[in-house]
Amino acid sequence: MSDESQEPFRVFETEDDYRAHLEAEVTKARKAGEQRGKRQTQGMSAAERAELEELRQEREAAEEARMTEEQRWKEFDAKREKKHQEEVSAREARIQTLTSQLRHDRCYLELVRAAQPLAYNPEQVARLLSDRLALGDDGQAVVVSESGDVVDGVTPAQLVEQFLGEESNANLVKAVAGSGSGARGSNGKAGPTELARLEEELKAVQAEAQETGQPLRYAGKVQDLGRQIRALKAEA
Repeated sequence: MSDESQEPFRVFETEDDYRAHLEAEVTKARKAGEQRGKRQTQGMSAAERAELEELRQEREAAEEARMTEEQRWKEFDAKREKKHQEEVSAREARIQTLTSQLRHDRCYLELVRAAQPLAYNPEQVARLLSDRLALGDDGQAVVVSESGDVVDGVTPAQLVEQFLGEESNANLVKAVAGSGSGARGSNGKAGPTELARLEEELKAVQAEAQETGQPLRYAGKVQDLGRQIRALKAEA
């Protein structure tokens, strides 16, 4: 056979391209064989032609079985790949859920620890402030704004102090026994003058905090005055 009759070498991009080419070549060869068979059977007897037809049918059945088995393997591979992708997706979703839970738990415990010395119910304070804390890239708890932006220079403890220092949250703060000083009556209790002075001082500090726009700077003072006022009222 000359070089001109040989088919040039081909490179197939995918396995499917190769399979399609192979099937086309098989079909082409089968048709050519059928043509040769017709020419060869012209001089055969009826019995010989029947035997040859039986062989042809067996060959076609074998080829069909091979193609069916090949298709079955392709379907099996597709199902296996789909199952694998589903397992990977489920595992990634599970990891994400556990990571989110871990972040929540760590932030919650950080708030509880910060609130324990100050609040009657530290867990309640932690729940109220749970959306104001997040874990940074280094795994440390950071304070975030209501929009989710990191608030630089503010620690979780300062966040708790600011929150408990607000007058609307005074009911959440522990009363400090024996706190406060100033003029007291003969029975050892503070008089109205001292209580009024502390209340005026508290209002002044809160006003100054509002004017400067730096409530954290005054949080400790507000908290301390609030404790003294509540302690004096409890003694009255």
